[in-house]
Amino acid sequence: MSLPNSKGIEKFSGYRWIILALTFFLQAGASLAVFSFGPLAPFLIDDLGITRAQVGMFTSTIYFGMVLFSTHAGWLTDKLGIRLFLLAGPGSMGLVFLSLSLTHSFIPALLIVFIAGVGYQFINPTTVKTLSQWFPPNMRATAIGIKQSGISFGGAVGAVVIPVMALAWGWRGTVIAIGIAILAVVILSWIYYREPSSGVKASKSELITMKGLLHTITQRNLVLQGVAGAMYCVPSVVIATYLVLYLKETLSISLVVAGTCLMVAQFGTIAGRILWGVISDRFFAGKRKIVMIIMGIFITIMALITMLISSTSPLWLIYPIFAIFGFSTGIHGLHVTFLAELAGEKMAATGVGFGAAISAIGMVIATPVFGYIVDRTNSYTIAWLFLAIIGIIGVVLICFVKEGKIELSTSA
Repeated sequence: MSLPNSKGIEKFSGYRWIILALTFFLQAGASLAVFSFGPLAPFLIDDLGITRAQVGMFTSTIYFGMVLFSTHAGWLTDKLGIRLFLLAGPGSMGLVFLSLSLTHSFIPALLIVFIAGVGYQFINPTTVKTLSQWFPPNMRATAIGIKQSGISFGGAVGAVVIPVMALAWGWRGTVIAIGIAILAVVILSWIYYREPSSGVKASKSELITMKGLLHTITQRNLVLQGVAGAMYCVPSVVIATYLVLYLKETLSISLVVAGTCLMVAQFGTIAGRILWGVISDRFFAGKRKIVMIIMGIFITIMALITMLISSTSPLWLIYPIFAIFGFSTGIHGLHVTFLAELAGEKMAATGVGFGAAISAIGMVIATPVFGYIVDRTNSYTIAWLFLAIIGIIGVVLICFVKEGKIELSTSA
């Protein structure tokens, strides 16, 4: 199939699904890297001599890179265009992961992971703005939800494949394979990416200035949504980072079986990221706030249920618990869609970048805190209660967000 030119490309209606596929696999490849530290945790602990809290710091350090630069990544995308940063962001992440295999101690590895986070920050602003151009509002949350499900897809694949690869090749060989996979997807995206002629281009308007940036990031609703999103995103990252260790230490099951349980949780999150978007688009007429409140209630309930798991709990019960827990954490698609809509079309990438930065702060802090609680108490019970409290805080914050009217578009 030949590629259409940029001019009039919106008439080639099927091409939007190719764009969606590209953004999905970009997200999946990057997330395979971000969530690799959970399945690699036993190998990293043994080889580098680190604690559970330090394992959590690998994941949180990636999000720390996002905290520092994510807003500017979104602003640069609005100002200079999407295509450049689709290559530079995830491409640099793939290269950095290759270099991770050369490290032999905790601090150098942590510094490399931080640089990977700087590259990772560009993925959400670029891909969300791309899909906002290609899909109209009544399909937008669904499309972005499918794209965001790539996060859990990458995590689910990694949960099963990474332990096997690590047993065969060691953790160093595994991170090399991950880096190569990311670079392969980046090359394909560079070749096949196109923009609709009706899309919002890089602009010289007053919004795309430092003054416009400050105006956008001081909007009350955007700040509230960003902080609430942080509360909602923490459980999914905690599950990805600690579930394998939790099941191994609580139930004394093998790494492979624990990996399959993580896979089930990740596929639950995949379903959530798609279906919550469908629910918002189709059953709530594009309203985001009410659906996010429902999600927060689900997160809180599932964290409390997880507290009840013990060494006598059978696997047939544990699998559905974490499948539902994963489903309840499928926040990302709806969250970034809401951020883009609150920021407005011209500043959509900036809004997504800023909201992602706020959300990342929560993950930077909460992920190692979860591990610290377990280290100090030698139990996961209080740690799961900690997640339940975070869910409640998220619900309260969402209640104060004022949802604006969505401006319908006939483009794309």
